[in-house]
Amino acid sequence: MRDREWPRWFRRRIREAIRDNQWLLPTLGALVGLLLAMIVGTGGGPETHRWTVTVDRSRDTLIAALGLAFTALSIVLALASVAAQNVVSHFGSRTLRIYLRASADRWVIGVFVLAATFILTEQFQLRRLDPDSPAPVAGLTLSVVLLVITGATLIWYISSVIGWFRVDKTIARIMKIESETIRSLVRAREGSVPTSIPERPAGATDLLAPRSGYLAEIDTDMMLDVCGSHEVTVVITPSIGMPIVETQPIGWVLSVEPQDEGQPEIHVARRIDVSGTRELGHLLEYGLTALVDIAIIALSPAVNDPNTAVEVIEKMSFLFPRLARAPLGPYAVPDNDSLPRIMVNSRSFGELVELATTQIVMYGVTDPNVARSLQRFADSLDLLDLGDADRRYVDAFAAQLEAGPAVSRSARYSMSTVSDDRRFSNDV
Repeated sequence: MRDREWPRWFRRRIREAIRDNQWLLPTLGALVGLLLAMIVGTGGGPETHRWTVTVDRSRDTLIAALGLAFTALSIVLALASVAAQNVVSHFGSRTLRIYLRASADRWVIGVFVLAATFILTEQFQLRRLDPDSPAPVAGLTLSVVLLVITGATLIWYISSVIGWFRVDKTIARIMKIESETIRSLVRAREGSVPTSIPERPAGATDLLAPRSGYLAEIDTDMMLDVCGSHEVTVVITPSIGMPIVETQPIGWVLSVEPQDEGQPEIHVARRIDVSGTRELGHLLEYGLTALVDIAIIALSPAVNDPNTAVEVIEKMSFLFPRLARAPLGPYAVPDNDSLPRIMVNSRSFGELVELATTQIVMYGVTDPNVARSLQRFADSLDLLDLGDADRRYVDAFAAQLEAGPAVSRSARYSMSTVSDDRRFSNDV
């Protein structure tokens, strides 16, 4: 990996760690608290002679404050546990990951760990002083400030967690993530052009997955450098977020000069980022599937809340017009000579319609309110300016609604009339 590739790789790993790892921010908080305590030390400052609190009393106060901090932390953890159980039972396991990604747990725990580490270190440092001497001003003042910050953080966190008990707030948060993903998708595909994935030519070389995981990001800028230096064309067949296995063919590389022995496919594979988790910022399908989970759980006999499914469908009707304007489907990245050097597969708008409506139609078409919402959704899709391939998916969706409850009794929702050779798994 070349030197200028490391910063991008490092930034991606840091973003992933902050979003998906619960230990990073608390550890950082502990380090900051320890550093502050060492810097502040036991210095009293210029006004120490006017300070009436003794070292002995300040030690007792700090221990009491530390107990208060840990009591508040236990409340935070208990509240987080209840919120997580509510998310799983009412919204599904995929929504739980969105909750953990967007939750303030890690920030709250980080603040508490920072305050506790500072107070504990400061208390031990005070043991070196005379118990009847004036207590250091700076240490006690900063302890009070940290306690006020932790209290405010707790109140803010409680307000944030309560929002996850409301269906409308949960759906709105998922919609916000989808909007951010759309903006990220538009930025990532700036300068690309729509294309179709060609058949593999006879002289092409397999492009092998560098490691097992989920396809997270394709560094097209770096890959263009390889394509230019080796005179190759790259085609990547899985879409972002799909699982890949190490050494599994995920595309092919075609050299303009077959005698090139530089193995360009190895250099291309190094520009493909594979992550242990699906990165929500690059994957529209994950948020859509989370919305579908909320709808079908609400339609299940155990919950029997079709109005929640209606709300999900209404939110989708707001989202899909934005998706229709986004650069979806397979795309090509041209070089400086406008030659398509990199071609990447991706779900089309029609396939996202299929993903979002399949299970909701299957389980909800027998409910009148859900059926009417689905019909309004289909009518809104019919007004969009779509290509022929995407239009066939929308027409098939409308045809399934016209078929009525028979579709639900069939226990499956097939769109074989619009199938082609390029199909993707719905498992996101």
